[in-house]
Amino acid sequence: MPLSVIAKKKEPQGYSLVELLVAAVIMALLITAAVVTLRRGREFDITENHRRRARMAIDSSLESTTYHYSNYALLATGSTTVPNITIDSRDPATTDDDLQGTLTIVVSSATIASLDGTPVAIKQVTMTLAWQEPGGAGESITLTKNLSGLL
Repeated sequence: MPLSVIAKKKEPQGYSLVELLVAAVIMALLITAAVVTLRRGREFDITENHRRRARMAIDSSLESTTYHYSNYALLATGSTTVPNITIDSRDPATTDDDLQGTLTIVVSSATIASLDGTPVAIKQVTMTLAWQEPGGAGESITLTKNLSGLL
């Protein structure tokens, strides 16, 4: 037998169709998982940004209430709703795409015991800012501040 026939080996022909399809499916799954993870991370980041802005709006309102009603007797009990509080101004030139919420303010009065046991009249101011995220989820932030007649 000639040496050329014995030494000749079969050359590799490349990958089979099944191997290529399996690799394509694995790549598609990995890319889909990466896109979903990035999208959810971005949505979470946007929601956290809205929560931060809502918290700043409520903090500002509570400080304003504390400042304007430093005369404790002028702060009336009850509840008030303020619609269309802007949380996120997406395009400053137009207001129709702003993310807006509703601020609810509840003022209640109570009597608590001070450290030495004497009763102290307080007014509790609770502010809740509620809004709808662009994805449809409802969000809200609530802060409470106690004001006393003692200064």
